[in-house]
Formats: sequence, structure tokens, C-alpha cells
Amino acid sequence: MLDGVCRCDGEGEPQFVAVAALTDEELAGLLQTMISRILRMLTRRGVLEQEAGQTWLSDTDSAANEGSAMWPLQAAAVTYRIAFGPRAGQRY
Repeated sequence: MLDGVCRCDGEGEPQFVAVAALTDEELAGLLQTMISRILRMLTRRGVLEQEAGQTWLSDTDSAANEGSAMWPLQAAAVTYRIAFGPRAGQRY
């Protein structure tokens, strides 16, 4: 199996460029970076709150949050169901 990435050349045409596979440590670092960026984005949007190194959902019990994008995800998570897509409502 050949590992690689696609990038656009000077004329906008996609090209496949072979690269070495990431090590376990590099993958773990990439995952940690993604997690921290997603947490920061959710905090900026008001979905999460952070204080003194602790993170939690913002006011999940309020009626105002029932219209938010997180409400279906929370409801599906606690009932072990798929939240979106063609299989929405089905069990995992």
C-alpha cells in the first residue's frame, strides 16, 4: 500500500505525492491537536464552558438549548442511537 497525499500543482491540477506513513507518536500528537482545537472551537461557540482546567457542556438543561445542534447528539448518545444521516434513530 502506498501512503501519500493529494495536492494541487501550479495549474490547480491534483497530484498524488508519496509520503512516509506517520508513526504512532505522530498520530497521537495529531489526535491531541485535533481534540484541543475542537474543544476551543466548541468553547468559542458557547457549546462548552471551561474554567480552571475543567470542561463541561453549557447549560444543557435549559429549554433554549433544545433548539441547538447539540440537543439531538446528546439525546442520541444517551439512548445509544445514531443521531444523523440515513440511519438516524437506529441503534448502533
